[in-house]
Amino acid sequence: MGKDKKTSLEDWIEEGIKEVGLESPSDDFTHQILSKLPKKEIQSPQIVYRPLITKRGWALVVCSVIVVFALSFYSGRDRVNEEETILNKVFDSISIDFFSGIHFSDTVVIGSVLLAIFSCIQIMTLKRFMERQL
Repeated sequence: MGKDKKTSLEDWIEEGIKEVGLESPSDDFTHQILSKLPKKEIQSPQIVYRPLITKRGWALVVCSVIVVFALSFYSGRDRVNEEETILNKVFDSISIDFFSGIHFSDTVVIGSVLLAIFSCIQIMTLKRFMERQL
């Protein structure tokens, strides 16, 4: 009896839809609706893009990295007169020995430096690409 009730209800709904018919909007329905909406002028965006770190800031960061990198080559004792270099004096004054027992091979150091260089190149390339998209 449940199936008979269900099929008879479906048949009744189908007959009702056929009798009433489906309404469709007029041809210029969208145009009429849009013409009733208030027209708004397109304004320039309120938010102006400003980078967090300016070009001068990036230049300062790059120069600092280059200076530290250059000073790291002179970080050992001078073999001629056994004087300490500037970088050794700075590191000795800080006296933090977190990594004193760790030794990195030359391959790891060179790989890390190259990774840093290529990462910087990729960041600059992506930044130029994103600026062109705006």
